[in-house]
Amino acid sequence: MKEGEIFGEMALFERLGRSATATALGDTRLLTVDRKKFFAGISRDPTLAFKILEAMSARTRLLNTEYTKLKKQQFESLKTALDLDQVCALILDEARRVVDADNGSVMLIGKDGQTLRIVAAFGTERAEKITLKVGDGIAGKVLASYSTIAINSALSFEELKKATEALTRVVNRLSS
Repeated sequence: MKEGEIFGEMALFERLGRSATATALGDTRLLTVDRKKFFAGISRDPTLAFKILEAMSARTRLLNTEYTKLKKQQFESLKTALDLDQVCALILDEARRVVDADNGSVMLIGKDGQTLRIVAAFGTERAEKITLKVGDGIAGKVLASYSTIAINSALSFEELKKATEALTRVVNRLSS
């Protein structure tokens, strides 16, 4: 802290325990403020309240900046410590143990926010490392709408149902 700075101001507004401790490293002159006298003083001279609010605002802004830096550092540390494709493969393995499915995949949204990339897959019909655009297929529809699509069978999804019916007609014509 520097000369003229204040601390303990939160105690004037809240009846809670102290949120910080200060230790003097040398000769120090302190001014204590009684809560009742403080509020009486504000009614005579409101600039005192503004000075305290300025100090609280500056401290809050500093804390917010420091918190944001720490979160970014934490995220960067996690990114370097984890291989995203391995994490997705682990997630898919766990899902495979829980859900009885013949095929499955984990997709991530591309940096452009407009594509989906398969990063892990299993099954006979797996398509590893392909990229879908927003709106393509079931996953692309989910990305486009930002909501889930609950289906019990891929054939219950209307577009796939129509495509399957059209393919069946073509196969029937070819075999007759």
